[in-house]
Amino acid sequence: MQSPELALLSLPFDVLGKALHYLDLRSLLVLAQANRQFNYIVYNTSHLWYRLDLLLFRRSLRDEDFRALTDRVAAFVRNIDLTGCNMVTVKSIRRFIAKGRLEKLVIKGHCQLGDISSLASPACSRGGTLGLTQSVGGDQTFVCPTVRHVDFSHSSQPLIDEESLRWYAERFPNLRWLSVAHTPIGARVGGTLRQCVHLEWLDVSGTSVGEADDVEKLARGCPKLKGLVMSECVSVDDRGLEVLGRWAENLETLVIDGCRRVSNRGVLILGGCRQLRYLNIRNCRDVDPAALNQLSQVTALEKALGPLGKWRFWVKSGVPA
Repeated sequence: MQSPELALLSLPFDVLGKALHYLDLRSLLVLAQANRQFNYIVYNTSHLWYRLDLLLFRRSLRDEDFRALTDRVAAFVRNIDLTGCNMVTVKSIRRFIAKGRLEKLVIKGHCQLGDISSLASPACSRGGTLGLTQSVGGDQTFVCPTVRHVDFSHSSQPLIDEESLRWYAERFPNLRWLSVAHTPIGARVGGTLRQCVHLEWLDVSGTSVGEADDVEKLARGCPKLKGLVMSECVSVDDRGLEVLGRWAENLETLVIDGCRRVSNRGVLILGGCRQLRYLNIRNCRDVDPAALNQLSQVTALEKALGPLGKWRFWVKSGVPA
């Protein structure tokens, strides 16, 4: 009688590859150690590694293990989550990026990665699939044109700060989605992110971002911005919203929950954002809920969370649902 192991191996390669798609990462790694044939199948079936979520291994994943995994699957991975993997070093992350074509990078709550600026070393530009750009000083630094989504929320220095944010902006030219919520990025990110002309969603909650001149640089430099989250940003006031109303013509979602310097005047000035569909002004104590009705008459507003935490909906033309 044929063993279950041999029965599996007798299946066509593509059929077996689809079956393995239902296994989690731990099971795949165990299966790869069964024999040489399974090892080859696991590490050469590209769709199995499209998304690499290492959350289950966050406390046990050693740097050397991650480097070995890089050699096997980095070229296949498009989405990787390194949240909580504090033993993985910057040097290894640099190596992974250089060998692959990442589209989504998530490293939440990280605080032990070392100097992120080391990622700019010329050694990282050799080999791999990344494009090269020549700097003014003659050094080669890599660019990651495939990266679309980056999440560094709740991380700290040196992984993310004002200087490293500039580094990311320069090397991820096609970035669409960025979260730096509750990170020490400083108050002047508008000028830094001006070069992210394709940016569509930005979350800067819990940071010192929000001064009017910086918001203007952000709105003018990122003309495709559709979603902006600035919850608990103490610097946000009516002047900042005035700038958004003037320049953020494609803005559809705005979250200013807990921005207590915002008043009725600021909300009404948002009428310049004609595409605005969702607004969150919870805990903005100086805003009258009636201001939302006026705003809905001049924008595409469909849903809003009012200052007292109550939802309001509009069907069309500012008529409450």
